Amino acid sequence: MSRPKPDTNLAATGSKTEGASAEQALAAILTDVRKPLQPRSQASLDRMLTAAKTLMIERGGEDFTLQEVSSLGKVSTGSIYHRFEGKDELIRAVIGRELAMMGETEERAFADTLSASDNLDAYIPGYVRAFSQILLANALMLRLAMRRASVDPEVSRSGSRRQAEAAAVLAAGLAHYRQEIRGHIETKALMVVRIIFATLVRQLSIDSMEPVPDEQDWETLLRELGEMVLTYLKFGEDRTAG
Repeated sequence: MSRPKPDTNLAATGSKTEGASAEQALAAILTDVRKPLQPRSQASLDRMLTAAKTLMIERGGEDFTLQEVSSLGKVSTGSIYHRFEGKDELIRAVIGRELAMMGETEERAFADTLSASDNLDAYIPGYVRAFSQILLANALMLRLAMRRASVDPEVSRSGSRRQAEAAAVLAAGLAHYRQEIRGHIETKALMVVRIIFATLVRQLSIDSMEPVPDEQDWETLLRELGEMVLTYLKFGEDRTAG
């Protein structure tokens, strides 16, 4: 049976973003790390992060050394220690950059979905599908980030911020269909993001190194999840007053 694959446009967008917007992403993430001032230094930092990410995905975890990062990224170990106090800080930077780039991809994908939707019934299925493609494209890194977040408060906070940002983007989209929604949009947006993320991540078998769901089950899940979200948004007690 054929398997669902990441949307090539979304996947390509993420790849292009890795080089093009690394500096903007890092500006918000590496608050305690020496930031590069010159293009050459920025390129060196990008190679460090990309090399560490490659090793994390290849090994399925954090079982790598800074010497391996140095060799793969063609940077000196001295330059790594110039930027980072150690391996933990480097890993946080890798995860932070990936979450930031994932957020940028989400914003573009959800904006495209919004512009193509005339009503809530059209928007939500498109939103669920776009979200699913982004999670599918980033499943392995998400697995590593979630594992790290369970023992690293800084990464946990980064994940919480990313979730809040995703909810804010959804709330802005839902505001276009305010008359179709009952309840507080911001609250419902946060709940929707949590529900979709938890449901899809579980289906992607985030504990597997090859999270490829069955295509028929995946399509059924997306359809049913979209219907459940629509029902949640349209019905229920309206608590906006008071």
